[in-house]
Amino acid sequence: MRRFVAISLVGAMFAAAGLAQSRNPWLEQWFKTKTGHYSPMEEARLRAEQQRADQAKAALREETTLQGAPRIESTMRTNPRLEQWFKTKFGHYSPMEEARLRAAQANRPKQERANSAKLPGSL
Repeated sequence: MRRFVAISLVGAMFAAAGLAQSRNPWLEQWFKTKTGHYSPMEEARLRAEQQRADQAKAALREETTLQGAPRIESTMRTNPRLEQWFKTKFGHYSPMEEARLRAAQANRPKQERANSAKLPGSL
């Protein structure tokens, strides 16, 4: 009888360890349906997965972002057809294009700025 109890206890420990470590989608859905949230094990797994994804995104951003890269005019330009549509619809350039034109005007020599008091294309 002692042997049966010992084997049963060892079997119960292995079964509990197996349930605690295995990921059973059916059991998780049942637990969520009954309690309204995932089991603590599943919540920890989801948090760890989210953390790993956030770290990967941050690392990718650091690799691909050019720190202190000069902004050249071609990177600030938008689609000319979109600018034409925006000007036709609203009667003025888009805010991004207006900022680009102001920056271009500010970078011109003073004598040239004095000759053109208005932004090109403005009424």
